[in-house]
Amino acid sequence: MTVGLAIGATAAAFVIVGLWEDFIFRGVLIRELVVGLTSRQVSRPAATGSAVVVSALVFGAIHLNAGAAGLSASVAVVQAVVGGLYFGLAYVLTDSLALPVGIHFSTNLWTSVVFGQPESGYPAAFRLTRPFDLGADLIVVLLLPTAVLIVAIMLWVRVTRGEVPEASLRPVGER
Repeated sequence: MTVGLAIGATAAAFVIVGLWEDFIFRGVLIRELVVGLTSRQVSRPAATGSAVVVSALVFGAIHLNAGAAGLSASVAVVQAVVGGLYFGLAYVLTDSLALPVGIHFSTNLWTSVVFGQPESGYPAAFRLTRPFDLGADLIVVLLLPTAVLIVAIMLWVRVTRGEVPEASLRPVGER
C-alpha cells in the first residue's frame, strides 16, 4: 500500500509538473518565438526549428540543479535539453500539448521509478550507484533511447494523423 501511495503521489506530481512545464516551454515559449520570428520575415519552418532549440536550451538551463544524485550537473542539463527537443518535436508535429505532456510524464515517472535517487527511501528498480558524467555511457543511457523515442513520435503522428506534417506550427488564427 505504501509503495502504491508513493508511486501515485509521484505520478500526480509529475502530471502537474508536465502540464506546467510544457505549457510554459512549449505552449507559450515556442509559440511566441515562432510568432516573433515569422513577424521578422523568418520562414515558418526555420522559426519553428529555432524556437524548439531555444526552448530546449532554456528548459535545460532551469534543470541545472534538478538531476538525480549521482548525475553531474552537465548530464542533468544535457538530459533536460534532449528531453526539451523531443517534447518540442512532439508539440510542433501535433500542434497540441497532449503528446509532449504524456511523454514528459512518462519520462519523469520512468526515471524516478526505475532509477530513483540514492538514499531517498523511494522504491526503485535500480539505483545509480556510481557517478554518471558525460562520456560513452551517455550514448547508451540517453541518446539511444532518445533516438527510439523520436522514431516513436514520428510513427505516432503518422498513425494518428495519416502523415507527418511539416514541423511548423500553424498561425494561431488557423486552428
